[in-house]
Amino acid sequence: MRRLLITALILAVATISLAQHVPDEQITKGQPETVLSGIDVYRSTLKQVIAMYGKPASQEKDAQGLPIYIWQKSGIKMQIGTDYDNPEKVYAVHVWGAKPAGKLGLTGKGLALGCDKDCVKKIYGDRLIEHHPDEAMVVFVEGTELTIGFDDHGHINHLALVGEVE
Repeated sequence: MRRLLITALILAVATISLAQHVPDEQITKGQPETVLSGIDVYRSTLKQVIAMYGKPASQEKDAQGLPIYIWQKSGIKMQIGTDYDNPEKVYAVHVWGAKPAGKLGLTGKGLALGCDKDCVKKIYGDRLIEHHPDEAMVVFVEGTELTIGFDDHGHINHLALVGEVE
């Protein structure tokens, strides 16, 4: 569990620092993705997430002391991060698993745990930034970032959506 959280933190930090250096030709134009598992990283509150999924299974703090809330549902692990200045505001959602369970593990535009790179390109276009064979990213024009992790068979096993952090 601790190893998974450390990995998530590293991904989040890498995501934030990468977005500042993405060339314009790699930024996805059009409507950004803002929803993962029914949670909008610009509008949802912790209270709304609890209303959808119940109380979190656990709560921890990241390296900067920000709260991280963790749920385990239907074979999916979900983790949300809240804003330092407004601890009720959700700004990041991570999900891990093999397939979605309803809206859990599904983006607002329909990308799901278990899909492959072709699904990603069909939904978000060809501006996929591939850091590594098992990870890719879609960066949207206003700063929202969708990080996608792949298993050994090329299927999505991790989705992380992070709203622009100022």
